[in-house]
Amino acid sequence: MGKNSWDIPSFPKKGDDTNTKTFAAVGNALSQWEWLEGNLALLYSALVGSGQDEGFAAMRSYGSIVSFQSRCKMLEAASEIYFAILPDSILQEALDEHLKNAERLSARRNEIAHGIVQLYVADVEEAKLMSSYALVPAYYATRKRRFAAKDLGLQLTTATYIYSSVEINNFAGAFASLVDPTIELTTRILASKRGRK
Repeated sequence: MGKNSWDIPSFPKKGDDTNTKTFAAVGNALSQWEWLEGNLALLYSALVGSGQDEGFAAMRSYGSIVSFQSRCKMLEAASEIYFAILPDSILQEALDEHLKNAERLSARRNEIAHGIVQLYVADVEEAKLMSSYALVPAYYATRKRRFAAKDLGLQLTTATYIYSSVEINNFAGAFASLVDPTIELTTRILASKRGRK
């Protein structure tokens, strides 16, 4: 892992022994992300809803937005109004920082969701590594593949990320680590609303 949980780590020296291991890590990471998203929907509901019916409507509207960046903007806009009505600078700062961390990690989630598992050769001279697997960007993923000039004027693309199950599971852990703070923020917001009544 890099310095921060959302940094792209160095390429692994070796991939996974089987593609099943990589696929399982992808599934784990995406499930952890969805667990986080579900709790962020509850957080949004707490910010804008005043009762159970409004809460369901808020969660449905949150889920109708396709991109995470847009859902994050919805949370930020809702919190702006919430804290204008119920000022709490400590809670607001915690929520703002939490959303920034989630948004930073969403880039890794997207890579995991849109990458492909394939054979991975870390060192061409090391033939035994040819049987390992890793998650890489698809060849058509322009933003995730860079051109590298080679002999005879040919252009080859290089990946901006390569993840084995180790890196993917580290990201899954980072996604999961945001769930409890999301629940805590939601609980504090609901408690603050109850205290106002």
